[in-house]
Amino acid sequence: ADLNRLPVEEASVVGLRAGLQVGEGVEAFLAADNVFDEAVQNGQTSGEINYASPRVVSVGLSIRR
Repeated sequence: ADLNRLPVEEASVVGLRAGLQVGEGVEAFLAADNVFDEAVQNGQTSGEINYASPRVVSVGLSIRR
């Protein structure tokens, strides 16, 4: 059973998002998670360390009705 008792390193990450209204209810956006591409431990199982996602950049449209 996983009791979350194995330690992982403390970490902080930066996320950014910018959006521009391009029409009624339509927004174009650019977003980035883990901007500085930090290696962030998010789990450990039997001595094997798992890492969170590296830098992720997204571009898209958000449509609201």
